[in-house]
Amino acid sequence: LQEAHNLLTAAHRICFLGFSYHQLNLSRLAIDTRAGSKLTFGTARGMIGRELMAVQGRVRKTLGSPISLADPDNLKLLRQNLVLG
Repeated sequence: LQEAHNLLTAAHRICFLGFSYHQLNLSRLAIDTRAGSKLTFGTARGMIGRELMAVQGRVRKTLGSPISLADPDNLKLLRQNLVLG
């Protein structure tokens, strides 16, 4: 778990794929946001309206950065954000 914390803290981009965004899950990540904001994006398959707003608020509160959420499949999200290219 410590290695995951270290990797997330050092990352410039964080991509959540198939992640539920539950507050408990987010808090377990324990990302140190003092290193600056991160480019954060993730899938939000089937989420709409207030669900999306709630997730965006939880992520911003936990990571100190906004998150860009989209409804495509994982591969499409990675391609759209040039993670694979």
